[in-house]
Amino acid sequence: MQTDTMKGNQIEVAKFQLRDILMKLIYEFKPDGSYLTGNPSASTEGNYELKKHAITFISKQGEEVKEKSFEIEKLTKDSLILLMQNDQTSLKVKLILTPVAP
Repeated sequence: MQTDTMKGNQIEVAKFQLRDILMKLIYEFKPDGSYLTGNPSASTEGNYELKKHAITFISKQGEEVKEKSFEIEKLTKDSLILLMQNDQTSLKVKLILTPVAP
């Protein structure tokens, strides 16, 4: 049986690991409605749609089309803050604009 302290420590370790993964992700949003996201070892591409206060990522894997929507908490000229939620946890992800040469 685990104590609450052990569970708390596991949660903190998981948060640290997730933060490390998210810090290495790159999102590229293109004017044509497509996106590319990934890290040095893998990437995903698809389309995105902006709807009022949410962004929906649409990707195709074989014949299957997957959609994930996230609430936009804040959008400024140089950052985008998304609220990502599932059944047990939620987190805020801040994407910071880094201009790329055309």
